[in-house]
Amino acid sequence: MSNKTVLLLPGDGPGNAAIKHVSKTINAVAPDVEVVFGDIGFSAYSVRGEALPERTSDLIASCDGVLCGHIEAEKLDQRNPLDDISIQFGLRTRIREYFTLPNTGVGKNMDMLLIGSNPDHLDGSVENEELSGITATSNLNEENIKDVVTDAVFQSGMFGRDRISFISGYDDLPVMDEYVRKTVSPMFEGCDIGHEMLGKEEAMYRLVTDPGSVRCAVCGHDSFSYIEGFAKGMCGGSGLMAEAIVGSKHSIVMPSYSDDENRLNNPTAAMLSAGLLLMEIGERRGYEIIREIVSVMYREKWSTSDVGGCLTPSQFWEGSTKLIEAYNRYA
Repeated sequence: MSNKTVLLLPGDGPGNAAIKHVSKTINAVAPDVEVVFGDIGFSAYSVRGEALPERTSDLIASCDGVLCGHIEAEKLDQRNPLDDISIQFGLRTRIREYFTLPNTGVGKNMDMLLIGSNPDHLDGSVENEELSGITATSNLNEENIKDVVTDAVFQSGMFGRDRISFISGYDDLPVMDEYVRKTVSPMFEGCDIGHEMLGKEEAMYRLVTDPGSVRCAVCGHDSFSYIEGFAKGMCGGSGLMAEAIVGSKHSIVMPSYSDDENRLNNPTAAMLSAGLLLMEIGERRGYEIIREIVSVMYREKWSTSDVGGCLTPSQFWEGSTKLIEAYNRYA
């Protein structure tokens, strides 16, 4: 029996209602996981005068995992609370999961973890190198790189990925790439997970021709956004996948959000974030059920109008809940 507890922070705006539906999904696939709620963002600030109330920080510290909804940081006269959480709880690495959803108009299947350092956690340390009179400056030092690699190895093992592809983030500053290579390679001695070093162009060619060949990609700041943009296109566009920021002891999972107003209420990312949250706390079965149910919903075109379906968000949640109940009866 699980004795895990997860914290849901609904946050602000349209995604608030979706996060509340997440509680029902978690209860359906992992009934032994306890769900508690907290406040964050502008909604918390409006009531308590703080975007990150002390009670919420205490809950984050005590819970096994956290799922946070969208925060309307532009309405705050203080820093985004996720930045404070990243520093306070050492959330040093960002993770995106991208896999192709059926009937989203993409021909080739992608199934990739995208991993990089969390810029909101970096301590401001700077590493300088010089090549042909050009100085290369980066927030990443040796300790930052080792932390990200450590997290990447752990996440790869948890998700069953046997190789990590390190994608160059400093094509115009080769000395920094060499620095990363010297730091990374020794960490894989005696490790069951393999690794390779790819430039951005080679990585893009692989993702276009054989996306399944890159199962876990670790990127520098530059290449992270580059690869992320392509992966979104391969997986039905922005606002459909789950993401997380993790550290050695804590993690926060979030639905990705889109600037497209037609996609703000799409429930897919919120549902997948429930699965990713369960994976991060060791509830792999719940993660696998949720991912399969979402795939079935899209395969049968039981999706919302922004992705070519005809369901409302409420109907999507209702339909997916019924599928989970059926799965549990016959599994």
